[in-house]
Amino acid sequence: MAATFTLGRYEPSQQILNILDVTLGMRNDFQCADCGKPIVCVLDVPIRTRHFRHKKDLSKCKPGLETLLHKTAKEILSRNELISLPGRDDFAYAGKPEVSFSKYRPDVTLYGKEKNLLVEIEVSHLMTYEKHLEYQQLGADCLVIDLTDYPKVFHVADLERELIEENSRKTYYGCLNSHFKSLGDYKNIRTEKEDNGLAKVITGAVIAVIGYVLCRRFGKDLFFKKRKHRY
Repeated sequence: MAATFTLGRYEPSQQILNILDVTLGMRNDFQCADCGKPIVCVLDVPIRTRHFRHKKDLSKCKPGLETLLHKTAKEILSRNELISLPGRDDFAYAGKPEVSFSKYRPDVTLYGKEKNLLVEIEVSHLMTYEKHLEYQQLGADCLVIDLTDYPKVFHVADLERELIEENSRKTYYGCLNSHFKSLGDYKNIRTEKEDNGLAKVITGAVIAVIGYVLCRRFGKDLFFKKRKHRY
């Protein structure tokens, strides 16, 4: 069975769109954003189940949501020229994706008039301490954008607004103001969200276990009390 996905490249504009933004008149002009081959728009189904798919036996490409979200975010940043930064003035730039610096390659490099800004987009992988340290040694500021919990169903216009105009998912690391004195400090800060998520899971599991134990311990007594009360 052919893989299905919700993001495809609209050939006339060469921009990636979500299936929710596709109209009947556009349905024959899409290609896979990952492999570049033609894809089919499936629109004659309920809105929430609309999708793209490769033509049968045409491609073994199976683009995942994380891959397409990451690619879409890079293209949005590359084609814009002004971005909002947390705690700083808006930054005017010319963007270029996947430019190598030393042994690392940021997702997008924003070239400004006085300085450049290296952008890392987190979807399925967090930026490593080693990469952060390398950027510090290069004297480069870094902007980390966290999309690890981004909704699976979204409009590309909403994603663009969050990336360009809003700051809730952005963290700015200046090269002259290192936030991390050691690998341990870095891991503690960057894994805070994961720790909070794990704590919620553990709390839920503990509550479930306590509920089960109480039910096993007192449920029988309560049952017989109710039966005795009835008679």
